[in-house]
Amino acid sequence: MELEEIVEEQLRRDKRNVLVLFWVYVVLLIGQVVVSVLGFFEFHFSWLIGSITGIFLGMLLVLDVKIQELKKLRNHVKR
Repeated sequence: MELEEIVEEQLRRDKRNVLVLFWVYVVLLIGQVVVSVLGFFEFHFSWLIGSITGIFLGMLLVLDVKIQELKKLRNHVKR
C-alpha cells in the first residue's frame, strides 16, 4: 500500500468518525435541554449529561485537528 492510499483511508475513517460523534453530540445536547427544561431528574443527572456532552465535544475537536493534519500530509504526499 502506498503512503497516499494509507492517508486517504485514514482520512475517510476519521471523517466518518466525526460524523458519528457529531450526531451523538447533538442527541446529548437535546437530551440535556429536555432534562433541564422539563426537570425530570435531579441536578446531578443533568450535570452528568453535561459532562458527557463536553467529552464528546472534546473528541470532535481532536478529530477535527487530526483531519486537518491528514489533509496537509495528503497535499504534501501528492507533490
